[in-house]
Amino acid sequence: YYLGTDHGKTNIFMNPAGLGLLSMQATCSLTTHRYDPNNLYQTPPIPIETIPIKDAFVSFLFGYQIMPSYYTIKQSLSNDTGSLRNWCLKASKDGKHWVDLQIHTNDTTLNKKK
Repeated sequence: YYLGTDHGKTNIFMNPAGLGLLSMQATCSLTTHRYDPNNLYQTPPIPIETIPIKDAFVSFLFGYQIMPSYYTIKQSLSNDTGSLRNWCLKASKDGKHWVDLQIHTNDTTLNKKK
């Protein structure tokens, strides 16, 4: 949202992918429910999902260097068995050497609320 509002300078949101500020890559095919993956940056976001394979990842590429102070991850919850449990937030300056910023292992915070 921050990028889509010109770094918070305007209340008008524009898709940062459409502005060339952000793009996304994935190690596996994306099931997009007939939508372009860049629609993830819409408000409200359009759901996407990766095919469940070992070491799958989704990478967000920024047009400039950033250092995130926080992030938000959201998933649709039809049941707890499909909840995201293990993920890492990583950073790289060159796309080859990666630094772990945050690691989640067996994390249940995204379970369906009862």
